[in-house]
Amino acid sequence: MSNVKSTAFIIQARMGSSRLPNKMMLPFYDNKGILELLIEKINQFNNSNRYKIILATSTNHRDNQLAEIAQNNGLLVYKGSEEDVLARFVGAAETFGVDKIIRVCADNPFLDVNELERILTLVNEHEDYDYISFQINGIPSIKTHFGFWVEFTRIEALKKVASLTNDKFYHEHVTNFIYENPNLFKIKWINTMESLNQRKDIRMTMDTMEDYNNLKELYKQLYFEYKRIPSLEKIISYVDQNTIFKQKMITEINNNSK
Repeated sequence: MSNVKSTAFIIQARMGSSRLPNKMMLPFYDNKGILELLIEKINQFNNSNRYKIILATSTNHRDNQLAEIAQNNGLLVYKGSEEDVLARFVGAAETFGVDKIIRVCADNPFLDVNELERILTLVNEHEDYDYISFQINGIPSIKTHFGFWVEFTRIEALKKVASLTNDKFYHEHVTNFIYENPNLFKIKWINTMESLNQRKDIRMTMDTMEDYNNLKELYKQLYFEYKRIPSLEKIISYVDQNTIFKQKMITEINNNSK
């Protein structure tokens, strides 16, 4: 097995969201924001400290609050460019001696731990992939509204992207250049639940105030029902049985492109 200490979760988060400013600090559940809840979930998964966990935020003074939350929860913190997220990830990985990166977007409070284990198993079994992620109907999961999954990439792949393009889009969206150029990188796709291939009505990522209100209530009800956040299968089943959530998701999917 590869040296897991060279593998890190890098959580991408900042306060400056155009559609929902300060969303990281909004109370989501039990007086905690989504960043804190996400950190707790990853810390529980990483209970033997197999992997480093890093918050990659910006040098903007607004993001000092996020850095403080991360440090209080035992995370490493890297502050880099607010707009050039690619450079921020490379800087974080270089600063803390990381080769393999599990990229976590902090606006996904329903991150699925079982799927996390699947991707890490592949990372530890295969040394030669530049990028591993999930796909639904042939679409990278990062470009869907589901919000259950992470991505894997290597610092060398990110450095290669930086050397090949100065396009602002690819420096803001860290991995797009990689999966858009499969001739330049070795890529592995993981299939998700087959039933999800037909679903265009599930949105678990939080970008708007409508998302926040809908997902906050769903999170609370799931905790009441299961005493924890259950697997993605049970979450989707619950949404299907409580269609008020689904109708709001459909509205936000129609209003927000990915």
